[in-house]
Amino acid sequence: MEPRRFIIYALIVGAILYVLYPHVPSTPDVGEREEITIWFGEVTQGRHDDVVDAFERRFNDYLKTQDAQSNGWRITLGSSAVRANLEGEGNPQRLMCGIAGGVPPEVVEYDRFAICQWAARGAFLDLNPLIERDRQRLDEARQQLAQLQSAIAPNDTEIESVQARIAHLEQFNLEADAFFDMPWAECQYKPPGSTDRAGQFGIPHTMDNRVLYYNPDMLLQAGIVDADGRPKPPDTWEEILRKRADIDDADIGQRGEQYEITSKAANFLAAGPSGVRPGDSVAHISVRGNVTRAIVERVVDRNTILVRSPYTQRQLVLPERAGQHIKVFSADSAAIRLSRWDENGRLLCVGFEPQHGNAWLYLYGWCNGGRFMVEENGRPRCNLASPEIVEALQWTTDVFDALGGADRVVAFRKSFQVEAEHPFLKRQIGMFHNGDWFIRDILRFKPDMPFGTCPPPIPEARFKAGATKMSWVAGFAYCIPATCPPDKLDAAWEFVKFLSSVEGGMILNEHDAQRERAQGRRYVSRLKSNRALNAYQIDKYINIPSMPPRIKAAMQTHLDMVERCHFRPVSPAGQVLWNAQADAQDLAWSHSMSPAEALQNQAARVDRALADFYEAPTNPTKVNWTALVAGYLALLLATALYLYFRHRSLPRSERAETPEVRAGLAFIAPWLIGFVVLSGGPMAFSAIMSFTEYDVINDATYVGLDNYREMFTVDWGGPDADGKETVPAGVRKALINTLFMALGLPFFLAIGLGLALLLNAGVRGLRVYRTLFFIPAIMPIVAASILWLWVFNAQNGLLNYVLNFLYLNHVIEWLNVSFEWFNLSQPVGWLTNKFTSKPALIIMTLWTAGSSMIIWLAGLKDIPHHLYEAAAIDGAGALRRFFRITLPLLSPYILFNLIIGLINTFQIFTQAYIMTPNGYPERSTYFYVYKLFDECFTYFRLGYGAAMAWVLFVILIVLTLFNMRLSRKWVFYAGE
Repeated sequence: MEPRRFIIYALIVGAILYVLYPHVPSTPDVGEREEITIWFGEVTQGRHDDVVDAFERRFNDYLKTQDAQSNGWRITLGSSAVRANLEGEGNPQRLMCGIAGGVPPEVVEYDRFAICQWAARGAFLDLNPLIERDRQRLDEARQQLAQLQSAIAPNDTEIESVQARIAHLEQFNLEADAFFDMPWAECQYKPPGSTDRAGQFGIPHTMDNRVLYYNPDMLLQAGIVDADGRPKPPDTWEEILRKRADIDDADIGQRGEQYEITSKAANFLAAGPSGVRPGDSVAHISVRGNVTRAIVERVVDRNTILVRSPYTQRQLVLPERAGQHIKVFSADSAAIRLSRWDENGRLLCVGFEPQHGNAWLYLYGWCNGGRFMVEENGRPRCNLASPEIVEALQWTTDVFDALGGADRVVAFRKSFQVEAEHPFLKRQIGMFHNGDWFIRDILRFKPDMPFGTCPPPIPEARFKAGATKMSWVAGFAYCIPATCPPDKLDAAWEFVKFLSSVEGGMILNEHDAQRERAQGRRYVSRLKSNRALNAYQIDKYINIPSMPPRIKAAMQTHLDMVERCHFRPVSPAGQVLWNAQADAQDLAWSHSMSPAEALQNQAARVDRALADFYEAPTNPTKVNWTALVAGYLALLLATALYLYFRHRSLPRSERAETPEVRAGLAFIAPWLIGFVVLSGGPMAFSAIMSFTEYDVINDATYVGLDNYREMFTVDWGGPDADGKETVPAGVRKALINTLFMALGLPFFLAIGLGLALLLNAGVRGLRVYRTLFFIPAIMPIVAASILWLWVFNAQNGLLNYVLNFLYLNHVIEWLNVSFEWFNLSQPVGWLTNKFTSKPALIIMTLWTAGSSMIIWLAGLKDIPHHLYEAAAIDGAGALRRFFRITLPLLSPYILFNLIIGLINTFQIFTQAYIMTPNGYPERSTYFYVYKLFDECFTYFRLGYGAAMAWVLFVILIVLTLFNMRLSRKWVFYAGE
């Protein structure tokens, strides 16, 4: 095609597209309303439409009475809901991306504990000036009304207008006294050492605290009753689980089917309040962290006990050596008495699980009198490693050990779904902590189920000393981002006040109530931070004759605990602290570290984050993006001019000026422009950003090589003197995890080649088989991940079923018994065991080997058939033909698949993100790109994330060049 004709066609197509594209008028229509946007913390539903419609009617009518020229406001709905790394986490991803993209909302519903982390960085407006302004307006309106009423000739119309304004301000003004103390205080922040009043960066909305839910029938059946024979929920940790002994010098020897455990340091006769007794539960913790349960058969003397298997169909096997770690737990503990196992040791019911529902280390630390942050030298310091929190983490670790290990219990939990399939509703968990939202699930799916609630238990010593039982409160709040335009601030503030009022809250409630009634169910409202709204909805929906007494009692338990709650520390490092306490749990429960070591490790991590925030340079050099963009454009122009003049300097005979060349240049122009604008520009931008600190909200500032230095020093990690990882979520750990996944690449290539060989054999239905084998490769990775979650399910998964069907479970059990390094007891928790989580993802990856099959098949079709005929005539067998002809001629395809496979391996992310949140257990699936994603979109350290991206780029370039270099020795190209 001639260039002239191509240009004409392009102009015609462009003109048509311009005409068809919908254009927004440059000037607003007369009477157009002011538009504001709100992002709710969940997917928008009909309840949100109802409250928006009510606001537009209510306030637009009010505005007309105050200002006849006002056109009113219009609300646009959105959602800030994103998948968080951990439950209960305030993820800033969408909000920060909206700010970066220039399309932030004017109002956002945000997790309260995370508000002040971003308010400290300037993301949210301080609402105190607006609250004070409303207070002043109310006073002025009252004074104006008094003046109008005392006038000689009062103006009735003006008086009515002022009275309407006073009524409006009285109904929708926000005061701290109108809210519960803890939710209101959680939205406040001021810099350490500041004498100013704390800023109010959010208006609290929902409110939830944690109490203990229990099944009274299960308590009765287990004999856990009071003096009157009624079910008695636990008041103390020791009633849930009492540890009698914890020794690490045990000498184990076999005595027939039993084992003798001897310890010189132990006194089994005096252990605990009454000594070790027959029937007590024993947990053996191997050096690899595997937990094996046993039962005390007999106490021989103060230093020796005999133990047996707790399961009738499973033989007990313990390592016969000294220096073993043993824990002994009282058989009277509720966690053990309520739990059930089948004859093979498979969990059927969990008596109590520390993490089921919503508890976290926060709850246990506060119940033990701990504090997670303390002031030191005028600045907050992480207090994770305090004795109270260490003791709390030790107790939760003991609970998991008593039940057979955290991996088994977590695998049991993950075998259930939520809502109707919740294990508490199916009588497969006896006690757990949860929030008031669970009452609604009970009424929806099992309204006649007997259950009870009580305050969270506390340690026995604190209970006897008269300590108050505590809980923790969380929830969401309405905030106004600092990017809200001044002309929209009034509308945004009015909408926040309406949402926080009794009227707005009841509109949301009534929509849900009508939906529940339409399905023949009762409605239970969630606790609200507004005292008047909370009292009103309790009277309307809870304190009614038709509501079952147990529902009323459960809600009352939550209400009683409201004034006895802590909230998560308000800190610029709140997100890091949240992940740190979760990581400490994971490390301790899996016995990768002791509770004290895990908490010390994570406390240092939080303190580093605090130091980074408080010790930032006072006058950093800001990045001048305008100059950099101009420099980039100048570089492009210089490159174009150089190529042009170099081309013109060539002799005419050497110039490529044929019509075909010009047409080729015209055709590659779209790609070239796209690369310069959409790829080259962002690459240059990220390269510069890797030398900066940038969090989207504040200007990027140069930090030199600090990001790269941090990667290979503070964030690198490595084993300590005991061989334990010093930075469990560090760069080194992420790289090792990623490199491990490369072990699956040879299997991936082999399976793809095997499928191609089968299809190349001339079987009937080739197209059908080719399609079937290729379908997994084009299946969306999210859908595939959810499918494989069921395949890897420890309790009911397909993979464990196949192992049992083929009797491979016996082989696994023999390996686990015979070799201490083998940690894969039955049932296999594929995604809850650090030794199987990565192999499980490799197995999933092999399922998509059909993607390489197409390339292999193309290579096989390209091999001349006469070569096989000649080899067969010479007596070469099938194997020799494969290794002497097929593989050498496929070597270019091997090289291509190898390079592409390595690149894909280093980019693995989605599977781990969906199937193993946060890379648990023990960050075993915390891959390099997963860490890069967290740094960029959880902590919004975009400069550090850019540095990680460039390191990854260099790694892939080096690996590719290395493979290309080696390929000269083994790759054969036709024609060479």
